[in-house]
Amino acid sequence: TEGVKVNAVIAVLAVDGEDVDKAGEGIGEEEPAKPEAAAPAPAPAAAKSEAAAPVAAAPKTEVAADPDIPAGTEMVSTTVREALRDAMAEEMRRDGDVFVMGEEVAEYQGAYKIT
Repeated sequence: TEGVKVNAVIAVLAVDGEDVDKAGEGIGEEEPAKPEAAAPAPAPAAAKSEAAAPVAAAPKTEVAADPDIPAGTEMVSTTVREALRDAMAEEMRRDGDVFVMGEEVAEYQGAYKIT
């Protein structure tokens, strides 16, 4: 990735029937400058003499059991990062056609420390 400009097109993927020549149209063109509309200044908040009334908490909803998970299965608390990492690893082990592609993949464990 040395010497590749940020957001530079490095490849074009096409499916059967797609015209690769039209894929690059409009890339690299700058968007026209949008005039900034003058927004009216927000009105100052009125001072309240009384404290706001407390709001009741939303009622807790009962979560239905997942029919795909057998009864008695012990659940484990995990982070989104760990769940993504584990799911990607599981799919890549299961299917040889699954792979991860992108910037900073595997460098210092990836941008989000997932890969």
